[in-house]
Amino acid sequence: MAEIQKNYQRKVQLSEEYGHIAYIDNIRIFAAVMVIMLHCLSDYLTSIDTEASTWWIAGMVCEMNRVGVPLFFMISGYLVMQSDRTRQAGTFYRRRIKRLVLPFLVWNFLYYVYFRLVEQKPFFSMNFVLEFFNTGSGYHLWFVYSMLILSLFMPFVKMVLDASGRRMQWIFFLLTILQTTIKPTLNLLLDGKIYFYFAEDGMIGYLGYVVLGWLLGSSEISKSQSRAVYILG
Repeated sequence: MAEIQKNYQRKVQLSEEYGHIAYIDNIRIFAAVMVIMLHCLSDYLTSIDTEASTWWIAGMVCEMNRVGVPLFFMISGYLVMQSDRTRQAGTFYRRRIKRLVLPFLVWNFLYYVYFRLVEQKPFFSMNFVLEFFNTGSGYHLWFVYSMLILSLFMPFVKMVLDASGRRMQWIFFLLTILQTTIKPTLNLLLDGKIYFYFAEDGMIGYLGYVVLGWLLGSSEISKSQSRAVYILG
């Protein structure tokens, strides 16, 4: 834990000196580009012949672009889990509400107004409330809902990780990605002969990305280990 805190303090000093942690900003830019490309390709994939070579190329590029969303969860996990202030649940919740809930409410309202005008539907209705409790007025706002739910658990996850040794932290990570990574891979390989159910939805998999971001960001990784991380990623 002393090594983790030392690495974090060094990066915090860089952040205070330069305003940002440069490589985190670079990852954010890369992840944002990946998400934009993913959304652009999604409409293209549904509008062309699936037998066309361009469809297969677009499909492969689209799958590679899906790394963008996990990277955003990993960045949040690294930045949030490193801070001792995360353990103070009340203070942490207040700060997250300002950063997530207020901007979300503004953008959700703007999307609602936009779609009401474009679709020429009545503006004053219960749709805004119904959409708000579902996935928001824009389908891509699901990401904010996921981050809000994860934020509720982050103070408690932080306490668990701080009280665990490195080996147990990696085991915790493997358990969290069981739902979204390990289980689907096993079911694909088994081809219906055996099917692992466990649970079909939930936020556990995204929590795995949060924990992974913290583990990788707080570890000293050699070049050979980093190559292995890239290949597995």
